[in-house]
Amino acid sequence: MNVAQRLHTGICHINGPTVHDEAQMPFGGCKASGYGRFGGRAGIAEFTELRWITIQTQPRELPF
Repeated sequence: MNVAQRLHTGICHINGPTVHDEAQMPFGGCKASGYGRFGGRAGIAEFTELRWITIQTQPRELPF
């Protein structure tokens, strides 16, 4: 654990492969590596942009 705390990485596996990662945890590096995070809520926030779409299905008089 002493070495893992000194590493500047997004993920550090000790004595195990990456096949047991948790799906809800974000995957990504630190500093300027890669495209940011993916996986989990952090991944959704990283790769999406908030948009608003309104569909008017019936004519309306102004003012409402």
